[in-house]
Amino acid sequence: MITTLDGRRIESETDSTTTLHGAIDEARRDCPPENLIVTVRLNGRELVDAELEAMLDRALHTEDQVDLVSTNRRELAALALRDAAEAIERSGSDAERIADGLQGGVTEGGASEVVALFKAWTAANETVSQCCQLLDEDLTERRHNERSVREYLAELADRLRELRDALEAGDMVLLGDIVRYELPELSRQWGELLRALAEEIAPLETNRATPAEPPAI
Repeated sequence: MITTLDGRRIESETDSTTTLHGAIDEARRDCPPENLIVTVRLNGRELVDAELEAMLDRALHTEDQVDLVSTNRRELAALALRDAAEAIERSGSDAERIADGLQGGVTEGGASEVVALFKAWTAANETVSQCCQLLDEDLTERRHNERSVREYLAELADRLRELRDALEAGDMVLLGDIVRYELPELSRQWGELLRALAEEIAPLETNRATPAEPPAI
């Protein structure tokens, strides 16, 4: 069996009981501590999500080849933060149009757009949390414009709670006000915050990460 990491063949101690999971674990010992394995290919086929999960316990054969690609953790975290910033900024640009649509009451389409806004903001919150875990660093202690990230997160939690409560209560006036008057500015602030965090973690000119999401292995 052949195992490569970032295009380099690595020595592996395998036998007939070695699984794909075992080969990945063994390769991690050759992976720089600042890197994370983000791509797994078996015999030229990239495995992702459910397919990867299903193949992890598969026993490998002598003719198999496992190719692994790693990415710097800081670059990966910065990429995730920049992607989240773009999603948040898009939600802010849609706010006025969505608020106009809510004037006639919550329609199925209008409700789904508000839910999409809610999910985009929730995803931004989760991205910060995931980056803290990825880097083993409390990013909430960092500061931007004289405020800590923790303060930004607390404000975001309040706005999301208001948005959810207004939607559940069918309060069109409050829902429209939140979407029209609060979300655009919040979007601007969070776009700046996430991009600033990304730049601190891995400046754009050195960011070479390309994978969208690391597989859960």
